[in-house]
Amino acid sequence: EAASILDRTIGRTPPPERANVPHGARKMLTRQKCEHDTKIPFQLCSAYAKLGLWDSVDRLVRHVLDNWSAGNKFDARGVPQFRGPKEEDRWAQLMIQRGVACAFLGVENFPRAKGAFALVQRVQPRNRHALRGLSCLAFLEKQLGSGSAAHREACSTA
Repeated sequence: EAASILDRTIGRTPPPERANVPHGARKMLTRQKCEHDTKIPFQLCSAYAKLGLWDSVDRLVRHVLDNWSAGNKFDARGVPQFRGPKEEDRWAQLMIQRGVACAFLGVENFPRAKGAFALVQRVQPRNRHALRGLSCLAFLEKQLGSGSAAHREACSTA
């Protein structure tokens, strides 16, 4: 009893017994758990980004995408085949977060950031976040290209 009160207090609810849950409710609980599990990476990415831990964002997204691609087939464009528009949007959001993280990691990661934004743009050509990410990278590269070598090195270590 005390353990279940503690679990409810911190937001965890123990799984219900199978015998006490009707079949329809069990399916609903499974769907809610699945939706909850897919939200965790987005929440962690948001927390890492707010803390400025861009390397952690990159590692987390890479881990999620590796697990995602293990069960999916890829099409000719090099992107996974999605089960629906919601899954496509989640993938695009993860790729954009990876692109932003790579951009913040420094000049040496700009090509990876460009690749992430370009891949999202191939799947969703009108995605404004991918378009804005590519334009920001182009601006940064232009700014770094016009400065001296010492200035570029100072910017990449900052």
